[in-house]
Amino acid sequence: MTAFPADDRLLLDANGRIDHDLTCIDCGYNLRTALPTDDCPECGKPIAESVRGDLLVLSCLSWLRKVRQGLTVYLVMILSVVLCFVAFTVITPFIISFYAGYLWIYLIFLIPMTIGLAGVWLMTTAEPGSITPRREKPERMRRLARLFTVISYLWGAALLIISAGSFSLDWQTTQSLSLLNDAISLAGTFTLLAYAASLAARIPLARLIRQTQIVKWGVTISTIVMLVGGVMGFVATQQNLNQASSSQNASPSASAQPVGSPQVSSYTQPNGNTVTTTTTNYSNGAVSVEVVTTDPSGQVIAQSVNTTATAFSWSGYLSPGMIFIWATQAIGGIGQIVFSIWALVLLFWYRSRLKRAITEAAQIVQRNDNPAPA
Repeated sequence: MTAFPADDRLLLDANGRIDHDLTCIDCGYNLRTALPTDDCPECGKPIAESVRGDLLVLSCLSWLRKVRQGLTVYLVMILSVVLCFVAFTVITPFIISFYAGYLWIYLIFLIPMTIGLAGVWLMTTAEPGSITPRREKPERMRRLARLFTVISYLWGAALLIISAGSFSLDWQTTQSLSLLNDAISLAGTFTLLAYAASLAARIPLARLIRQTQIVKWGVTISTIVMLVGGVMGFVATQQNLNQASSSQNASPSASAQPVGSPQVSSYTQPNGNTVTTTTTNYSNGAVSVEVVTTDPSGQVIAQSVNTTATAFSWSGYLSPGMIFIWATQAIGGIGQIVFSIWALVLLFWYRSRLKRAITEAAQIVQRNDNPAPA
C-alpha cells in the first residue's frame, strides 16, 4: 500500500472504484474498476502512482542515480576535451622538434571520446519495469542513442588511429569517412536529446522540455548545414583535382608541378642519422608535397610525392559556389557553437533537477517503508 492519496480529478463510480481506463505505469494493465488505494493486480505497483502519472520522483531510485551519474561523467568529458586541446597545442611543437612521428599525439583524444561514451551509456540506462505504451517512444530513442553513440565512437576511434598511424588513404576516402562520422554523431545527438525531452516531461518542467526541443532542432539544422557545405567542398575539391590532372596530362612539360603560379615552401628536419626534407608546392587548384629522406652522405633513402587539391580555387574565392560553401560553414559553425553552449547549460539544469528528483524519491521510499500510524 502507498501513502499517497488518489488524485481528486480521478473519476470514481458509486463504490469508489476507478470508472475510466487507466493503465498501470509499470505493466500497462487496465486499472478500471480497481480501488485507487489498492495495488495493481498484475504487478503489485501501487495504483496511486499510476494515478499521479509517470513522474521521475516515482521512479526507481537507483536508476535515477545512474542517470545523474551519466550527466556528471559527460561534464567530465567536456572538461577533458578542453584539457586535451590544450595538451595537444602545447606538447605537439616539442614532439615535432625531437621526433618525426608525432601524429600519435592525436590518440590523446581517445580519452574524452571514451569518457563521453561512458557518460551516454550511464545516462541511457534502461529503466526497471515493463515497457508500457507511454514509454515505447522514449525507449526507442534510448536504444537508438546508445547504438549511434557506440557506432560514432568506434568510427571516430578508427579515424584517429588512421590519422596517427602509417595508414595510407586517399583524401576522398578520408573525407567521406569524416562526413559519415559527422552524420552518425548527429543521429546520436538527436536521439539523445529526444530521450532527454521525454525525461523532462516526467519532471515535469515545460520550460526544460521546450528548450530541449529547441536545442535538438538547432543542433540538427546547424549540423546539416555544415554537412551540406562539407559535401559541396568535397565536390569542388574533386573538380579542382580533375582539372589539375587534365592540365598536367595536356602539357608534359608541366607535369612536374601543379597548375597555376606555384608558391613553394621547404623545410629540413634532422631525425637521428637521417635528414627529411619536405617541399610543399601550392598552386591554383592543387598542392604537391614532396618528402625526401637522405642519409648523412646525402644519398636518397626514400622519396615520395603526393598531389591533392583544395577547394579554395573553385572558380575563384568570390564565385557563387565558394560563397555558398563559406556561408554554410559559417552559419553552421556559429549555430553549433550557440547550441552547444545552450546544451551545456541544459546539462547542468537536468543534473540539478535530477538531484531534486532523487531527494524526493528517497523521501517517498522512506515514507512508504515507514507509513505514519493511523
